[in-house]
Amino acid sequence: MTTLTVDDHVEVKRGLSADYRLVLSAGRTGTVFLTHVFADAFPQLKVEHEPFPGRYELLLGNFRNDTGLARFVMRKLFLTVRQQRLRNLGDYEGLIEINPLICAVVDLLPELQRPMMVAHLVREPLSWARSITTFRASERIRPFFRWIPFSRPYPSPRPAGWGNLSELERALWRWRWCNERIEAQRPYFTSYELIRYEDLFDRNADTRDLAMQKVLRGLDLHGLSADWQTRYDSRVNAAPVAKPSSRLDGEDCVNADVVRSICGDLMNRYGYE
Repeated sequence: MTTLTVDDHVEVKRGLSADYRLVLSAGRTGTVFLTHVFADAFPQLKVEHEPFPGRYELLLGNFRNDTGLARFVMRKLFLTVRQQRLRNLGDYEGLIEINPLICAVVDLLPELQRPMMVAHLVREPLSWARSITTFRASERIRPFFRWIPFSRPYPSPRPAGWGNLSELERALWRWRWCNERIEAQRPYFTSYELIRYEDLFDRNADTRDLAMQKVLRGLDLHGLSADWQTRYDSRVNAAPVAKPSSRLDGEDCVNADVVRSICGDLMNRYGYE
């Protein structure tokens, strides 16, 4: 039997009371940018972007969803990692987890049984599909990533005719599936705001500011200094620029009607018509 020390009890109590904030998305929505903004603006909070073991959670979560196996292992990993993170905050007052990698396993968030403040970032589906298809993964593994089993969070079960879909069409289904999964957890969130990528990175500073205010409301954050927009001068993590002659798989057959047939209701609700 394990005996807890006084310090252990303090850690457990801190973990239970620490604020837990999440920025969720399907990816390619400016999450790295927000990581830098928050790290500068809120030094009292620990800010983590796609923290370890995020990619393992992605692979194992996709495996769980597709096969029905490893449910216990996935749940144990997901909950234990976050409980430990929240217990081991040290002098930080709370945690901001910015993590597009967990859309396949967001159904496990309610099992943390704690208050969660959430900002949900979305992007116009075709623009997002092109970006995620071009970007793929880190430079080192990008050429091989598409061949790694369970590396992408596709709908489970797959839609009819999946085998005949282009990569771009599959990405559109991924956009829909990831955002629907995040939305499904909304009743369990203490606060929630939906923010459009296009507003957060609009050319108009007032539009950007209104979008950031929504992010802050979702995360229940206050005190962001007025100079936060200077971060736009140093954008990071841009997708590679496609060669003029290059064509994405499906570019020729994916038009507005195809996008609407896959993402229609959801994209309309998000204001993408």
